[in-house]
Amino acid sequence: MLKRVKVWQGPVRIFHWVHAAALFVLVPTGLYIGYPFVSAAAVHQTYLMGWVRFTHSIAAFFFFFGFLVRGYWFFIGNEFEHWRSWAPASRRRRHGLKEMVLYYLFLRKKRPYYIGLNPLAGLIYLCLGVMIFIQAATGFALYSLPYRAGPWHAAFGWMISTFGAQPVRLVHHSMTWLFVAYLIIHIYLVVLDDIEEGTGDLLSIVSGDKYVQVDDQEP
Repeated sequence: MLKRVKVWQGPVRIFHWVHAAALFVLVPTGLYIGYPFVSAAAVHQTYLMGWVRFTHSIAAFFFFFGFLVRGYWFFIGNEFEHWRSWAPASRRRRHGLKEMVLYYLFLRKKRPYYIGLNPLAGLIYLCLGVMIFIQAATGFALYSLPYRAGPWHAAFGWMISTFGAQPVRLVHHSMTWLFVAYLIIHIYLVVLDDIEEGTGDLLSIVSGDKYVQVDDQEP
């Protein structure tokens, strides 16, 4: 028999898709800002770069706001969304992390079973949070470049004066490719998990539910 388990609550699901939509806007607009391949003669009447930068900034604010909401849910979410179910803070989670690494290295035949995130996925998502923070900080620092005073300059201008605009831009640009790599690997692993576990992993981020055997227990 199967039982339905509520894994992901509404705000987590909503901002997952907000992040996904924002990422598909941020990457192409950011790459265009870094390399405006359309000739100036073709765009001098349309203010193309201005619109691209505006779109990039709006998507960035949505992305960062979703990050803050998800951070809040680390402390008030259910057992599958709480930070304890993501960070390898307990001995059981650290052991599970080792087992998942061995499984993905083809050194374990049987896949460890988890209703929520497995320890390796949880650790990767925590690293993703650090990436988002770095990307947001460097992005806001670049956004503050035209301002010589005010809150943006006070909050993020110090990064430009300390490290220089070009190093900050290089970090921001390099992180973009890490996000692209993460997105590809993320989609692959979610599809793989859905096939191997058969719990409705793909649809769970839409409905919030997974369907598990009544006698299935996490390690």
